[in-house]
Amino acid sequence: MNLEKVTKFELNVQSMLRDMSRHTSDAIRGMGLAVDHWLDRDEEGLKEVQEAIYASEQDAGVIMSEIIELLSAVSNVNDFRREILAVTTTIDRVADLARSATFFLSTFYEWKPPERVRNLLMEMINSVIDISDELLKLMSSIINRSSFQLKHVEEIRQMESKIDQIYKELVLEGLIIGKTDLLCFIQLREFYERIEEIADEIERAAILIRALIISEL
Repeated sequence: MNLEKVTKFELNVQSMLRDMSRHTSDAIRGMGLAVDHWLDRDEEGLKEVQEAIYASEQDAGVIMSEIIELLSAVSNVNDFRREILAVTTTIDRVADLARSATFFLSTFYEWKPPERVRNLLMEMINSVIDISDELLKLMSSIINRSSFQLKHVEEIRQMESKIDQIYKELVLEGLIIGKTDLLCFIQLREFYERIEEIADEIERAAILIRALIISEL
Protein backbone atom coordinates (compact mmCIF):
# COMPACT_ATOMS: atom_id res chain seq x y z
CA MET A 1 0.00 0.00 0.00
CA ASN A 2 1.25 3.47 -0.86
CA LEU A 3 0.89 5.16 2.54
CA GLU A 4 1.80 8.57 1.15
CA LYS A 5 -0.96 8.27 -1.44
CA VAL A 6 -3.54 7.15 1.12
CA THR A 7 -2.56 9.93 3.55
CA LYS A 8 -2.95 12.52 0.79
CA PHE A 9 -6.32 11.01 -0.07
CA GLU A 10 -7.47 11.25 3.56
CA LEU A 11 -6.44 14.91 3.75
CA ASN A 12 -8.33 15.65 0.54
CA VAL A 13 -11.50 14.01 1.85
CA GLN A 14 -11.21 15.74 5.23
CA SER A 15 -10.73 19.12 3.54
CA MET A 16 -13.74 18.50 1.31
CA LEU A 17 -15.85 17.50 4.33
CA ARG A 18 -14.82 20.71 6.06
CA ASP A 19 -15.88 22.74 3.00
CA MET A 20 -19.14 20.81 2.85
CA SER A 21 -19.73 21.54 6.54
CA ARG A 22 -19.04 25.24 5.88
CA HIS A 23 -21.73 25.40 3.18
CA THR A 24 -24.09 23.54 5.49
CA SER A 25 -23.33 25.98 8.30
CA ASP A 26 -24.05 28.85 5.87
CA ALA A 27 -27.43 27.27 5.09
CA ILE A 28 -28.26 27.03 8.79
CA ARG A 29 -27.22 30.65 9.41
CA GLY A 30 -29.44 31.54 6.48
CA MET A 31 -32.29 29.72 8.19
CA GLY A 32 -31.74 32.00 11.19
CA LEU A 33 -31.90 35.07 8.93
CA ALA A 34 -35.05 33.69 7.32
CA VAL A 35 -36.72 33.50 10.73
CA ASP A 36 -35.68 37.10 11.43
CA HIS A 37 -37.26 38.26 8.15
CA TRP A 38 -40.39 36.26 8.93
CA LEU A 39 -40.70 37.89 12.36
CA ASP A 40 -40.16 41.33 10.77
CA ARG A 41 -42.76 40.57 8.04
CA ASP A 42 -40.09 41.15 5.38
CA GLU A 43 -41.37 38.94 2.57
CA GLU A 44 -38.80 40.09 0.02
CA GLY A 45 -35.94 39.53 2.47
CA LEU A 46 -37.29 36.06 3.24
CA LYS A 47 -37.31 35.13 -0.45
CA GLU A 48 -33.74 36.36 -0.93
CA VAL A 49 -32.50 34.33 2.03
CA GLN A 50 -34.37 31.25 0.79
CA GLU A 51 -32.52 31.55 -2.53
CA ALA A 52 -29.18 31.90 -0.71
CA ILE A 53 -29.93 28.81 1.40
CA TYR A 54 -30.78 26.89 -1.75
CA ALA A 55 -27.42 27.92 -3.25
CA SER A 56 -25.55 26.74 -0.13
CA GLU A 57 -27.44 23.45 -0.19
CA GLN A 58 -26.51 22.98 -3.84
CA ASP A 59 -22.84 23.72 -3.10
CA ALA A 60 -22.87 21.07 -0.36
CA GLY A 61 -24.41 18.62 -2.81
CA VAL A 62 -21.70 19.26 -5.38
CA ILE A 63 -18.96 18.52 -2.84
CA MET A 64 -20.81 15.38 -1.79
CA SER A 65 -20.69 14.16 -5.40
CA GLU A 66 -16.97 14.97 -5.57
CA ILE A 67 -16.28 12.99 -2.38
CA ILE A 68 -18.19 9.98 -3.71
CA GLU A 69 -16.25 10.18 -6.97
CA LEU A 70 -12.98 10.38 -5.06
CA LEU A 71 -13.89 7.38 -2.91
CA SER A 72 -14.65 5.39 -6.02
CA ALA A 73 -11.37 6.32 -7.73
CA VAL A 74 -8.91 5.48 -4.94
CA SER A 75 -8.11 1.92 -3.92
CA ASN A 76 -7.12 0.57 -0.49
CA VAL A 77 -9.63 2.70 1.44
CA ASN A 78 -12.44 0.17 1.77
CA ASP A 79 -11.85 -0.06 5.52
CA PHE A 80 -13.38 3.36 6.12
CA ARG A 81 -15.23 4.07 2.85
CA ARG A 82 -18.62 3.22 4.37
CA GLU A 83 -18.07 5.54 7.35
CA ILE A 84 -17.00 8.44 5.14
CA LEU A 85 -20.04 7.96 2.91
CA ALA A 86 -22.29 7.93 5.99
CA VAL A 87 -20.78 11.19 7.27
CA THR A 88 -21.06 12.78 3.83
CA THR A 89 -24.71 11.87 3.30
CA THR A 90 -25.57 12.97 6.84
CA ILE A 91 -24.06 16.43 6.35
CA ASP A 92 -25.81 16.73 2.98
CA ARG A 93 -29.12 15.93 4.68
CA VAL A 94 -28.48 18.73 7.20
CA ALA A 95 -28.19 21.27 4.37
CA ASP A 96 -31.37 19.88 2.79
CA LEU A 97 -33.25 20.15 6.10
CA ALA A 98 -32.19 23.80 6.49
CA ARG A 99 -33.59 24.58 3.04
CA SER A 100 -36.75 22.59 3.72
CA ALA A 101 -37.34 24.30 7.08
CA THR A 102 -37.54 27.77 5.51
CA PHE A 103 -40.33 26.55 3.21
CA PHE A 104 -42.65 26.25 6.18
CA LEU A 105 -42.14 29.89 7.13
CA SER A 106 -44.09 30.81 4.01
CA THR A 107 -46.99 28.53 4.96
CA PHE A 108 -47.74 30.47 8.16
CA TYR A 109 -46.31 33.80 7.07
CA GLU A 110 -49.21 35.89 8.45
CA TRP A 111 -49.23 34.20 11.85
CA LYS A 112 -47.75 36.19 14.73
CA PRO A 113 -46.13 33.97 17.39
CA PRO A 114 -46.78 34.61 21.08
CA GLU A 115 -43.78 36.00 22.95
CA ARG A 116 -43.06 32.67 24.67
CA VAL A 117 -42.97 30.81 21.32
CA ARG A 118 -40.90 33.57 19.73
CA ASN A 119 -38.28 33.40 22.50
CA LEU A 120 -38.10 29.60 22.44
CA LEU A 121 -37.83 29.58 18.65
CA MET A 122 -34.96 32.07 18.64
CA GLU A 123 -33.20 30.06 21.36
CA MET A 124 -33.58 26.92 19.28
CA ILE A 125 -32.35 28.59 16.09
CA ASN A 126 -29.31 30.08 17.85
CA SER A 127 -28.52 26.70 19.42
CA VAL A 128 -28.69 25.00 16.01
CA ILE A 129 -26.33 27.64 14.59
CA ASP A 130 -23.96 26.92 17.49
CA ILE A 131 -24.06 23.16 16.93
CA SER A 132 -23.36 23.59 13.20
CA ASP A 133 -20.39 25.81 14.06
CA GLU A 134 -19.16 23.11 16.43
CA LEU A 135 -19.32 20.58 13.59
CA LEU A 136 -17.18 22.92 11.50
CA LYS A 137 -14.68 23.18 14.37
CA LEU A 138 -14.63 19.38 14.58
CA MET A 139 -13.79 19.11 10.88
CA SER A 140 -11.00 21.67 11.21
CA SER A 141 -9.57 19.96 14.30
CA ILE A 142 -9.39 16.66 12.39
CA ILE A 143 -7.43 18.23 9.55
CA ASN A 144 -5.09 19.94 12.00
CA ARG A 145 -4.81 16.78 14.12
CA SER A 146 -5.92 18.82 17.12
CA SER A 147 -6.24 17.18 20.54
CA PHE A 148 -9.71 18.74 20.84
CA GLN A 149 -11.30 16.39 18.27
CA LEU A 150 -13.24 14.29 20.78
CA LYS A 151 -14.04 17.36 22.90
CA HIS A 152 -15.96 18.83 19.95
CA VAL A 153 -17.92 15.58 19.60
CA GLU A 154 -18.97 15.76 23.26
CA GLU A 155 -19.93 19.44 22.89
CA ILE A 156 -22.18 18.51 19.96
CA ARG A 157 -23.88 15.76 21.95
CA GLN A 158 -24.61 18.15 24.83
CA MET A 159 -25.93 20.81 22.47
CA GLU A 160 -28.25 18.29 20.80
CA SER A 161 -29.76 17.42 24.19
CA LYS A 162 -30.45 21.10 24.83
CA ILE A 163 -32.09 21.54 21.41
CA ASP A 164 -34.21 18.44 21.98
CA GLN A 165 -35.51 19.95 25.24
CA ILE A 166 -36.38 23.27 23.53
CA TYR A 167 -38.19 21.32 20.82
CA LYS A 168 -40.35 19.58 23.43
CA GLU A 169 -41.20 22.93 25.04
CA LEU A 170 -42.19 24.37 21.65
CA VAL A 171 -44.46 21.40 20.96
CA LEU A 172 -46.16 21.89 24.32
CA GLU A 173 -46.70 25.57 23.52
CA GLY A 174 -48.02 24.50 20.12
CA LEU A 175 -50.72 22.36 21.72
CA ILE A 176 -52.20 25.55 23.14
CA ILE A 177 -52.15 27.14 19.68
CA GLY A 178 -53.72 24.01 18.20
CA LYS A 179 -56.86 24.46 20.31
CA THR A 180 -57.81 27.49 18.20
CA ASP A 181 -55.78 26.93 15.00
CA LEU A 182 -55.10 23.27 14.27
CA LEU A 183 -53.59 23.87 10.80
CA CYS A 184 -51.10 26.38 12.17
CA PHE A 185 -50.09 23.92 14.88
CA ILE A 186 -49.48 21.16 12.31
CA GLN A 187 -47.39 23.50 10.14
CA LEU A 188 -45.42 24.77 13.13
CA ARG A 189 -44.69 21.25 14.31
CA GLU A 190 -43.36 20.35 10.85
CA PHE A 191 -41.08 23.38 11.06
CA TYR A 192 -39.87 22.55 14.57
CA GLU A 193 -39.25 18.93 13.59
CA ARG A 194 -36.95 19.92 10.75
CA ILE A 195 -34.90 22.13 13.02
CA GLU A 196 -34.69 19.37 15.62
CA GLU A 197 -33.72 16.89 12.89
CA ILE A 198 -30.82 19.16 11.92
CA ALA A 199 -29.42 18.79 15.43
CA ASP A 200 -30.04 15.03 15.34
CA GLU A 201 -28.18 14.64 12.05
CA ILE A 202 -25.25 16.76 13.22
CA GLU A 203 -24.98 14.59 16.33
CA ARG A 204 -25.10 11.50 14.12
CA ALA A 205 -22.28 12.87 11.94
CA ALA A 206 -20.23 13.63 15.06
CA ILE A 207 -20.69 10.10 16.41
CA LEU A 208 -19.61 8.62 13.07
CA ILE A 209 -16.57 10.89 13.05
CA ARG A 210 -15.75 9.91 16.63
CA ALA A 211 -15.63 6.27 15.55
CA LEU A 212 -13.12 7.20 12.83
CA ILE A 213 -11.02 9.21 15.27
CA ILE A 214 -10.92 6.39 17.83
CA SER A 215 -9.96 3.88 15.13
CA GLU A 216 -6.84 5.96 14.42
CA LEU A 217 -5.73 6.20 18.07
